[in-house]
Amino acid sequence: MSSIATHASRMKEILGLETEPVAVFLLPPGPVPPVLDSFAPVAAHRYCQLLMRARRGESLSLEPAELACPAVLQATCVDATIIPHVEQRLNFSLGCYRCREATDLGANETVLGFPGALLSELVLALERLNEKAVARSRAKAALGHLQAKKEKT
Repeated sequence: MSSIATHASRMKEILGLETEPVAVFLLPPGPVPPVLDSFAPVAAHRYCQLLMRARRGESLSLEPAELACPAVLQATCVDATIIPHVEQRLNFSLGCYRCREATDLGANETVLGFPGALLSELVLALERLNEKAVARSRAKAALGHLQAKKEKT
């Protein structure tokens, strides 16, 4: 298993994700790197729709001319892809209303983007949180104490 696949698997496990983390490659004009030859080209898709298909396990490619967004560079595009790429930092999007209308992004979901160079560092931070903080927060002990206290009154 590749390093990216291993990291994606750990992210999914630690965060309890129901779908796959998605890697986005922004390529300059010209020949496609051979490693991406197996990606299926799609036509007339919004960027966010491509992301939603990819999180279900599809490997896809979208040429700029096939981008079907009604207003280019909306929240998901900018917040979860362009900003992390340009500023080399993590950022997220709640999804613009057009993204939420055009995809299966759930009411309890958000889109997070970060540069691939930060993948190892991010997974390491998740591993550290998973040692105690994640399990503790999921156990909801403080909420249990509050509810028990409320029931006594």
